[in-house]
Amino acid sequence: TKINGITFYRDFFVVDTHNDLCAVCSTSWILMNYESRRILKTAEIISEFPSFPEEASDVVLTRRFLFSDSPLSKSTNVRKIYFSNLDENNHFNNTETAAFAIDMIADRIIAGDSIKSFEIHFNHESVLGDELVIDTENRENSSFVSAFNSHFDSNAFECLIEF
Repeated sequence: TKINGITFYRDFFVVDTHNDLCAVCSTSWILMNYESRRILKTAEIISEFPSFPEEASDVVLTRRFLFSDSPLSKSTNVRKIYFSNLDENNHFNNTETAAFAIDMIADRIIAGDSIKSFEIHFNHESVLGDELVIDTENRENSSFVSAFNSHFDSNAFECLIEF
């Protein structure tokens, strides 16, 4: 296909209450046109996206961490979603989400810790003006970051960073 931009893929796995796989979906996202060096609008996408559900049918999505419902020993900060944090669809941009998580553990990076793994789960969108209450729990070799969005009464994202 003639895709002219940077792409990334999102794979979605739907399981039932018994954790049996019910559906698999893969989407392609185009971010930028190389020639014009600008973000593509949906109407500018000039090709169909390939679909390969058979490749994902045997993939098992396992989450390596969960946040407990009880309060953690943690630090808390509030970050507001500004216009510069939005993508062309006026949603909180995925790369900004990762940057918010990194900001929460910047002191560890400055102190010399190197990130060995970074796992992030996007749970709910955030939009302009939303405030995220971001909790961070630091452990010896890892940090947990969770961002609650009261506008949607849901965690916007949760992240495990291992050092």
